[in-house]
Amino acid sequence: MAKTTKTETKTAPKTATKPEVVDNESKSDKFQRLAIARTSKAVKAIYQIGNLGSANYESTPEQREKIKAALDTAVQSMINRLNKEVSKPSNFTL
Repeated sequence: MAKTTKTETKTAPKTATKPEVVDNESKSDKFQRLAIARTSKAVKAIYQIGNLGSANYESTPEQREKIKAALDTAVQSMINRLNKEVSKPSNFTL
């Protein structure tokens, strides 16, 4: 009788690939590299916050409003900083 073996399918763990740092990169290239990485990460995080609206979770209207207000404040702060206006992030709590 031939012995059968179970083949395991393993997938590599999902890890975010960091953009490669280049020696002597220009400020423009560094900006572009970081902007792409950080914006992608932020968009993914915001999408995941939206998942909290599914039936798997329970929240109050007040909690949802606090989340939206915190995100609105953070986005406005980001816009101000991109426009060279200084602002500091605030801490979020429910």
